[in-house]
Amino acid sequence: MTLEAAVHARLADWRDKLIDLSRANRLLNYRPSRASAVAIVEEDPREIAELILAGRTLHFDAQSEKPKEPEQPEQTESPSESAPPEDAQPAPTLRTGDQRLQTALEASRLRKVLTRLYRESRASIEEQGFNTLHLALGELRFTTPEDPKGFRAPLLLLPVEVLRRGARADFRLKGYDEEPHVNPALVLKLERDHGIDLALPGEDEPLSYDAVKAAFEPALATLENATLSDALSLGLFSFAKIPLYNDLLQHEEAIGNHLIAAAL
Repeated sequence: MTLEAAVHARLADWRDKLIDLSRANRLLNYRPSRASAVAIVEEDPREIAELILAGRTLHFDAQSEKPKEPEQPEQTESPSESAPPEDAQPAPTLRTGDQRLQTALEASRLRKVLTRLYRESRASIEEQGFNTLHLALGELRFTTPEDPKGFRAPLLLLPVEVLRRGARADFRLKGYDEEPHVNPALVLKLERDHGIDLALPGEDEPLSYDAVKAAFEPALATLENATLSDALSLGLFSFAKIPLYNDLLQHEEAIGNHLIAAAL
């Protein structure tokens, strides 16, 4: 192997060690936990994205705790009067026109999770210098022969912060002063492992939810058991090493030809 080939091989090895493209990566296998994430339900991700990007402050609504209904006596039904199958559920009605987020957590659980996200995201900023709290919009699910359990990856990540005026005050959500991200690990996995080059909006184009989701739609024809949904969730995500990966990729030729890099 020539010196130049050896340098490029070492660079490729460095890059591969920076990013995990397996299901162990939260960006590729995100399963919101009731202990560390807030699932947002019955909301339009397009409207929520526009509100966050416009600098609006949003409030959280807990799930209503419905009283148990008394059991009804069994009734004999004719085939024409029987209830529809359980999997034939109507699509939920989306709430629009307000600045409130409907969650899937009861009030006490919601407050505990928001307190945890508030503390951990602030600690990340103060101790490591970067924000990890994001609102995840959209979700791509797919399987591979190597990973039949499948991947669940968010599409668009909006940097946000949880705020409150005092220890007993209600939590609020507002955009954090950073650019939104199309899931970088998902983009990289689709390109490197599946040969899918996404037609994402350019740097000078507005980054809307619809544009991002449309960019992933062609991947459905290539991936196994692939589906796209409008899932919404608030959680912690870290991809601090991805900019370094991209720098190594973009400047591979210059680094490979450098004498100091060759000596390493």
